[in-house]
Amino acid sequence: MGDARLNINLIPWRDQKKFQQTRLFYLIIIILNCLIFLIALNIREKYIHQTKQIKLATSDYKMENLSVSKAILNTKKQINQLQNYITVKQKISNKLKDQYKKLYSLAENLPINTTLQSITLTNKQIIIQGKTSNINQIHQYVRELLKTKSFKSILLNNLSFDHNNAINFKLNSL
Repeated sequence: MGDARLNINLIPWRDQKKFQQTRLFYLIIIILNCLIFLIALNIREKYIHQTKQIKLATSDYKMENLSVSKAILNTKKQINQLQNYITVKQKISNKLKDQYKKLYSLAENLPINTTLQSITLTNKQIIIQGKTSNINQIHQYVRELLKTKSFKSILLNNLSFDHNNAINFKLNSL
């Protein structure tokens, strides 16, 4: 037995170790791929969630902007209505002041022995009816009224005598 050699086969052990390392490598690759997939899925979900939040915020902003625009438009309309109202009120006030001046002038310049029986105010003219004892007083009254510049023109429309020799007159003024 002199030639007894030990025969050890080391190749299967190396093959087995190489196979285990390859399996471990592929397992790590699969785990890493799964981990990358899960991270990508999580990032995608966060992106979708943030996109929805941005859309909601944008929608809310647009709604607020629309509400503010409507409020501004309504305010502008109200301002225009108030300005129109103020303009109308000023015109009425000016017209009333003008008519007050005319009525004041009628009373202030009324000659002695002359009475006014009616005063009719219309949009553009005043009709005055009265009685006097002297025709010169009517002419004087007209001259005095024209001096006040409250009246543009005064026309003697009607002149008549009654049974007491009083003179009835009617004046139209613009």
